[in-house]
Amino acid sequence: MEPKNENGVTVRSNTLLSMAKWKTIAIAFIVLLVTVGSGLGFLLWSNSNELSDARTSLAQTQSELAEKSTQLAEESAQLADIQSKYPLTSFDSYAQLSDWATANLRSYAYADDNAEFNVACAIANKAMNEGLLVWVDYDRSCTTDFTFTYCCAFVGNSLYYWCPHTEYSDGLRDVTDLYRF
Repeated sequence: MEPKNENGVTVRSNTLLSMAKWKTIAIAFIVLLVTVGSGLGFLLWSNSNELSDARTSLAQTQSELAEKSTQLAEESAQLADIQSKYPLTSFDSYAQLSDWATANLRSYAYADDNAEFNVACAIANKAMNEGLLVWVDYDRSCTTDFTFTYCCAFVGNSLYYWCPHTEYSDGLRDVTDLYRF
């Protein structure tokens, strides 16, 4: 016969066993929660460090990006300046070349054998900075060891040269026919 409680309800022995099971399950659940909780705490702490590292890395990357963007803007401006001049162009007319050559003659101050050449190169460089094609012709005589330095440019299909010094300039010379083949 099975025991009865004070209300007359039959108490089964497996109910007591069931209560012990629930107690064990509850304790196991609490232990599980504490274990998982401490693990989650560690994970959250670990993730917090990773997040801090990621933020630092992101800040560095953003700083590098800002530097590169500034550098790109500067180099783009330089490129635009170069593209506005190149490819170099010939002079549109004889009058344009004549005016430009006259305005850019330099005084001749003989310092050494390269002075005349350096002056002509400075004139050619000025022309390039203006997007115009002017080059230097440097000739040395084999017999007298005398040098001749001229600036040269095209107007259409005609080739002209001139002495780059105010003291010796006698205007533009058309040498197109000398170079026809």
